[in-house]
Amino acid sequence: MRIVSLLALWSTPALAIQTQPSLVETQRGSCLDAAWVHATATKYNLDPNARDGQNRRLNPLLQPGLKNPRFKFTDRRMNNPNIFSSCLQSGEAIHGLGEQVYPNGSQAYAGIYNGTVILELNPWTSHDLSRLVITILLQEVVGYGVSSFETGGGLHCAERMSGEGLGRCSPTHVNPEVWTSGKLSTLKVYANETAPVATGFNGITSLYTLTANVEEGLKGKASTKGNFSQSYSLDFWRDYLKDDVINYYSFKNAPNVTKFFTSAYCADNTMGCMNGCSRSYACTVAEAAGKNCLLIAFMTASLDPGYFQAMVANNNIPAYFCFAGYDGMTQYILNTINSGGSIIFYQFEPDTFFYQHPGKFAKIAFPRSDPANVALASGTFGEKGYGQNTTNQVSTDYPQIPIMRYMSKVVTTDPFLSSFLNRAQVTQLDINNIFSEYTALSTNTNIVDPEFTAACNWVKNNYLVWSNWVDKLPLCTMQDNIKYSYQGCNSSLRVVTFVWNTPSPSNASLPYDCEGGIIATPPPYSTSKSCDWLDSNTKTWMNWLSNPPLCDSSFYNYMITDCTSGSIRNVLFFWLLPNPTNYAQSSECTGGVSLPANSTIDCDYVPTNSGTFSGITAFSVVVIILLVVSLVLVIVFREKPVIKRSQWHLLVVLILGGIFMCIYVILGGGAPSNSLCAARPIFASVGYTLAFGSLLLKSLRVYLVFHNKALKKNVVTITRMLHILMGFIGIDVVIIGVWYAVDFPGPSTYISNAATFSGKIDHIECHSSSFIFPVLCIFWKAIITFFGLYVSFLIRHDDGDFQESIWIFSASCVVLMGALFMLPLAYLVELPAATSFAFCSAVTLVCTIMVMALMLVPKFARLNRADYKTSTSGTTAGTKNTAKSTTRQATTSHEQIALKSQVSPRDTTSVH
Repeated sequence: MRIVSLLALWSTPALAIQTQPSLVETQRGSCLDAAWVHATATKYNLDPNARDGQNRRLNPLLQPGLKNPRFKFTDRRMNNPNIFSSCLQSGEAIHGLGEQVYPNGSQAYAGIYNGTVILELNPWTSHDLSRLVITILLQEVVGYGVSSFETGGGLHCAERMSGEGLGRCSPTHVNPEVWTSGKLSTLKVYANETAPVATGFNGITSLYTLTANVEEGLKGKASTKGNFSQSYSLDFWRDYLKDDVINYYSFKNAPNVTKFFTSAYCADNTMGCMNGCSRSYACTVAEAAGKNCLLIAFMTASLDPGYFQAMVANNNIPAYFCFAGYDGMTQYILNTINSGGSIIFYQFEPDTFFYQHPGKFAKIAFPRSDPANVALASGTFGEKGYGQNTTNQVSTDYPQIPIMRYMSKVVTTDPFLSSFLNRAQVTQLDINNIFSEYTALSTNTNIVDPEFTAACNWVKNNYLVWSNWVDKLPLCTMQDNIKYSYQGCNSSLRVVTFVWNTPSPSNASLPYDCEGGIIATPPPYSTSKSCDWLDSNTKTWMNWLSNPPLCDSSFYNYMITDCTSGSIRNVLFFWLLPNPTNYAQSSECTGGVSLPANSTIDCDYVPTNSGTFSGITAFSVVVIILLVVSLVLVIVFREKPVIKRSQWHLLVVLILGGIFMCIYVILGGGAPSNSLCAARPIFASVGYTLAFGSLLLKSLRVYLVFHNKALKKNVVTITRMLHILMGFIGIDVVIIGVWYAVDFPGPSTYISNAATFSGKIDHIECHSSSFIFPVLCIFWKAIITFFGLYVSFLIRHDDGDFQESIWIFSASCVVLMGALFMLPLAYLVELPAATSFAFCSAVTLVCTIMVMALMLVPKFARLNRADYKTSTSGTTAGTKNTAKSTTRQATTSHEQIALKSQVSPRDTTSVH
């Protein structure tokens, strides 16, 4: 987000007017041009466009320099909030991609550095040339964005490559040229986070004098510049212990010391400096004895800190060490040359200074470098005070060492980048050639940046050298270089689209970070598989892009229709992605299984528009009509003796129970719903209780009257019986109420395996999770039925005009037989819903008709029969029938009289 905001700021009109790309920014991608490609191809007889059998270019690096990075380098340290801000020292700066500067050259916008390779930039020429060679190749050939972190010295480069300290504020990835001697103790602190590799050329740091000074020393007494008592070898350290030599290089006689040497390059009270100079303990002793000390010119105290001061001091040479910076020291040397004076100075090779003034300088040989002694270098001097002994024990010469390229271990996480940096080797001859060209170019005022030009020319002229440093781009593969996305995840058709992970900036249809292998992204791929399946089976469906799979059941599906009027559901099979020209074939698979033929399955219920339901409903309506007619007849003829003695009120309840059972049958059709699932148990339970409860009460009332052992008048009113009936129904209400409250038998859907095809079927039914409540209902009905049978059995010998044992028993047998027919259907046999509904409904209706017929037909048959029990004697005397009637009347018991009075309290007919 920081990059976006900075880019937005950069794009404002004010900044667009006031800023311009920095010099570094204008150089990006400008070295290797088309002219170079043509010249190099001609020179080495190479074809830039030739390709191998894998469609890779044979000479992939022979192309114009890349203008845009093809790779992004990931470093989590770049997410630190104070990156390149809080700890930057004076003179330090980061130069990223898109850097902008003001007209005066000061930085306006640092550019983008996150995702780039950050190279450290130290202020000496060999370092700059090495960095530029690596930068040009990284940017234009390998394909990484490169940023530069400008700092005063490489002493802390390892810390900047670590995850601590400076590595959290000013992190870098590569320092292209590190002089390790004198810095090892500092570099080793972060050794586990760096990966050094030799650059390919060596370096040396030493103390030098002028060749002219050496010649004067060899003249001895003949010298015109020095006062020598003998001949001296001024290129050897031991002669610097002699007073003649010390006086020749005397600090007191050195011109312009205070002008060139200042504390800006060695702060007071650091490294033993005061006013820009420090001195050895031997110098302190010499000056105390009235003797001179020689002068040694240095650049800055941060370069090989303390090494040469300690080396001179530990060899007892009285000397001042004064610091003037690189430019100041160089100017001081040139002034000395021009004036014919003498000077000793610190310098390193390779450096431009030696190429600009060839043959004018001689290295002073100190005791031969000893690795054990060099390892004692502590990087300190003057820690005990100005002119005091040092604890730094180094006393041997600076070794000639391989110059190292330090890399952060973060780089090793990128094999392509790491391979290049480990193989890049600039030989000693290469660095000499670069320096020579730079020296020549630096005198040309038309060259804006001679360092970049020299490095670029070396890259252009040494294709056969650096082309071996760069690995070929990997082959393009689906897994590594192409990304895909899904469309239509929430629809029936998924489309997978493909694009290159890193498309070429100039042509998005071409890859930028790979070559050969797959030469184009696959066309959009349509599939029926879900997005989750595609995520989990990437390799599988990627193989299908070139080899369609064999058809199996996963490529087709089926649809089950709702119930039709024929009480069946159609199963329709279809390909998930059918061939547009032939729906019987799939467009995403070949061969394998064929599309199954369409089939049918039975419904779970009888639809209301089916013939079966219509027939049963018609049958039920006919039965209801018959029952209603019977109900009307009972009410109309309620005063008839046969109806009255049969307790016509309970006959009405019996018929209502039958009507309820018919309604229950009608409710058995249609798709299960909350209302139907609730109504069916209510009508079945209440209807049965009304029917058989009334039969029980009829028998119970007779029993209570005729079996009164006290032979007293026992009033058993019909109201009392109806109250008992309401109690029976109340028990039904309680059972059903609790059932519906805790486990409502609402419509429930479940899935089962299909029997006629491979697949699943959804079923719907009225379902309760527990069977206890239906069992309670059945148990209660069984109690009513069997108790009724028992009471009817008890009154079997009573007067036939009052008890109906035979008909009640017959009705119960009818119900029992009906149950024996229907129970196997419910628990043992699995029949189609229409068949089961028709059979069970027919049994229920037939049983209802038979029960009603058994209880009503005998009564209607005797509707007009004469009531002999209430006629008077003598009116038709002389016949045999009258005598029999009179005999029965004479033997009428007290209980019969009592029952008559209860059957019809208004009946005033005399029984005498």
